[in-house]
Amino acid sequence: MTLYDSSKVSVESFVDMAADVAVRQEVDELNEVVTLFFGRDEFILLLGREALARIVEAGSHALARFAATPG
Repeated sequence: MTLYDSSKVSVESFVDMAADVAVRQEVDELNEVVTLFFGRDEFILLLGREALARIVEAGSHALARFAATPG
């Protein structure tokens, strides 16, 4: 069951994003929170500094594996 659906962002129990979806961020330095906006603000992800660091670390590891795999 889809909770939200647009042409490029679908929210279910996961998010599947096309490579060309616009992404922007707002950083709240005082509260150590970043808000990520995807598409035309169709999907918004709010993360604390530590959660953001974990996602970036996981993504960096995934990119390293892609780089090591002949494509």
